[in-house]
Formats: sequence, structure tokens, C-alpha cells
Amino acid sequence: METAADNGAAAAGAVDDSTIKELVKAKKLPVDTVVSGPGTVTVHAHRQGRQKTVTIGTATKKFGSAGSGTLTLKLTSAGTKLLAAAKTAKKAVKVTVSSSFKPKSGKTATSKKNVSIT
Repeated sequence: METAADNGAAAAGAVDDSTIKELVKAKKLPVDTVVSGPGTVTVHAHRQGRQKTVTIGTATKKFGSAGSGTLTLKLTSAGTKLLAAAKTAKKAVKVTVSSSFKPKSGKTATSKKNVSIT
């Protein structure tokens, strides 16, 4: 499988500079992305726990041409609980943002990025 860099897509973009308090209140996680051409981007944010993986949120967006955009991940109930607990404990949450870019023609490109939400 190709990586996003191989296909010219920076699929796992930057998580917007949001605080845990803002994320819990809005129940959304904005993620910036850049694509090299028309296709579909799917983004998953998750945290690996000791016993299980907690999905924070997911989003999918279709692009008609090359460019950039913001995907808004809807937080899952488990993701909201995790962030609310971190907010109460005043701790940062380390999250892995995984994304895939499926161009209209060609192979799917994947990308991962570890981020810390404070």
C-alpha cells in the first residue's frame, strides 16, 4: 500500500489548535487535510489503551479536485468520555490520527500522525 507522501496527499493533516474543553463542548474534532487530486479522504482518530483501542471520532469527505479542506470528526461517546476525563484530570491526551486517501484512479494512500491534545 502506498503512503500519502508517495501519492502526493498529506492526508493526515494537522489537528486544529483546540483545547480539550472546546472539543468536549462541541463534540467535534477538526482536522486539516490536503489532497493531490479528486478522491475521498477518510480520517480516524483513536487512542490505544492498555486493554483496548478507543475510537475518538471518524469522518469522510469527497474532494472534486486537488486542494485543502477541513474534516470535522464527530466524537464517539467513548471519545467524549475519554476527553472529559482528561479535562477533569488536567492531562493531555495522546491520539493517533490515521487517514486514507482513495483517488478516483490509483492506489489508496495512507498516513498516520501522533498528536497530543491539551
